[in-house]
Amino acid sequence: MKNLVLIEVIILFMLISSLSAIDFLPAHGNLISPVLRDSIVSYHTFTDDQHWYGSESWAVKFDFRTFQTGIDSFAADGVMIYIPGSSSSDSLEVIVCNDYGSQPDLEEGIEFSTVIQAANINFNQWEIIDFQNAITDSILWVVVNYHTNSTSQFIGASATSGLHSYYLYDGYYENMFASSFQSEFLFSIYGCFYVETVDLDLVDFHWNGNLLTDETIWPVFTIRNTSDSLTATGTYVNLNLTAPNSTIFLQYFPSGALCDSIALPDILPQQVQTFDYTDAIGYTLESIGSQYNFNTTVHCSLDVYQFNNSYSTKFEIFTDPQNAVMVENAVAMNDNNSNALLQVQSDLLENETVEVINYYSSYTQTPFYCEDSYLRFNYYNLIGNPATMINGKRKILGYVPSQYSVLFQDYFDDANVNDSTFISTDTMSGTYDQNGLITFYYSLSNERNRVFASFLNNCSVYVGVVEDVINYGNLPDDVNVPILRLICSRKIAPTLLYQNTFSDTTRFNYLEGMELITGDANNCRIVCWLQNDVSKRVYYVSSLPFSSLELVNIQENEIQVENLQMNLFPNPYSFSGNMQISFSAKKPVQNAKLKIFNVRGQLVKELSNDETTSNHTFSWNGSDTANKKVSSGVYLLKLSTETDGKRTSQHKKCLILKK
Repeated sequence: MKNLVLIEVIILFMLISSLSAIDFLPAHGNLISPVLRDSIVSYHTFTDDQHWYGSESWAVKFDFRTFQTGIDSFAADGVMIYIPGSSSSDSLEVIVCNDYGSQPDLEEGIEFSTVIQAANINFNQWEIIDFQNAITDSILWVVVNYHTNSTSQFIGASATSGLHSYYLYDGYYENMFASSFQSEFLFSIYGCFYVETVDLDLVDFHWNGNLLTDETIWPVFTIRNTSDSLTATGTYVNLNLTAPNSTIFLQYFPSGALCDSIALPDILPQQVQTFDYTDAIGYTLESIGSQYNFNTTVHCSLDVYQFNNSYSTKFEIFTDPQNAVMVENAVAMNDNNSNALLQVQSDLLENETVEVINYYSSYTQTPFYCEDSYLRFNYYNLIGNPATMINGKRKILGYVPSQYSVLFQDYFDDANVNDSTFISTDTMSGTYDQNGLITFYYSLSNERNRVFASFLNNCSVYVGVVEDVINYGNLPDDVNVPILRLICSRKIAPTLLYQNTFSDTTRFNYLEGMELITGDANNCRIVCWLQNDVSKRVYYVSSLPFSSLELVNIQENEIQVENLQMNLFPNPYSFSGNMQISFSAKKPVQNAKLKIFNVRGQLVKELSNDETTSNHTFSWNGSDTANKKVSSGVYLLKLSTETDGKRTSQHKKCLILKK
């Protein structure tokens, strides 16, 4: 009995030791789409959920007999491995071998092996490794020998099952599920299922032609019939291309006749056939900038396996260049890598049109820390410092001296040249008073591009305050470090459909809402940016220095009250008809005066009403006291009234836009 208890204790100890041998960091969970349109066998879900470390060998056991009924065998043409991380000092070895007693047969059963040198590892994307010859077997193991650590070298995984993934511990491959881990490593095998019936595989799809406005694009796709003996007959392809509020019709050229599908000739058993319809059948894109959704599906009545018959994609063709590139850094105080990163960027970004924001996300990093920096760190699902985001969608995790400057320059140049936007024009202005209250007004217009409402539903406009800090503490000498101090507002789903303008006003008190590092408000600026919260892509960014804000004085003998409501219509105003400025009060008021100021505090127009009334509407045609039309911009409206001998006032902003 004692021996049995001892054995149980030993087994428990071994299990606990095994569990402590590996660990993971949570990842961003984004969908990592397969790069091949071939038959792909995988147990993961194409989501990067976890980054594992703590072992030097990782494996997935593929049992092709369990995937689909009616499948005779699988011919493997290669493997796909997704390696997260930022750098590596170790090479990566991939081995494909047979099964031996539910363990990889690494002695006699090796079918294929290759080594990828550390400098050649493609991080955060699929590493595609072709076999010299197809490997056919009912069970294959994919083993990845890679020394992992908790900072930069990981194995990626989806948070699911764990029945098929293994890690090496003490000379034996332990099963993830048996070790209480629900994780399937991001390893895939691609190739061809051999089936008794017809199975059509949409192997590849792409466009010929230029993705530009008014251009014609032509579908090119490759289909494989994986059947051993049956010919695919009666096959056709449905294609569907949509833009916001419209469907783009597939046409025959040069006749212009419309169609929604393409009939295909017979596809023989094991035949791979490419269909190129250049100059014959295609789509003519919109004459203005637009987003597009595209779907295509292969149909055959004999095909019982539909999982590999479809292809979908989204793309956008915007006609407006982005006004600036946004660079965000998650950094740490007194960190050599963070400081080196700041120095490199300072050298590379000189004379570039760019907005840089640095996030110090740890509360121990006072006075640089702010809660909003912590929120932005988590917004990007980061796992450590330093990290760089360029226009939101390009990430550089970590700092490797031999690689960082080249990679950053490539990413920045790509964003600078290729990132177009649907924001055509913008307006920014602001005022402040002696008490530190800042009123910031911005307006964004989409004049030339069509966008999906569903896309805008995932977008937000952020307004934040950034303080420029130089030669403070252990920061690099003579390097300006813009540090986030506050996010003042976030407006979800801005109304920026085609020919729409989105305007908003943000108010905050810089003397109460944040603590300045330098003590000088002239080192601060307001940064406004538009970002898709799903893809993280930044489509617009601009800023307004505090030094450009206009001082607005409010007389001390005037009382601003809540029982006086003022409304404007239309706002923005574009000289079509008159702007109606109405007010309503709970009590009758006398001597209502409306003064209109520009952002420099100059009086533009004054209107008055001497009646005793609770409601009144002023009409303004956009002219000044000399009866000349005012210029485009932001104006401050000040309504003052008298009630029971006391003067009250109310303030509103309006935007004038000349068409």
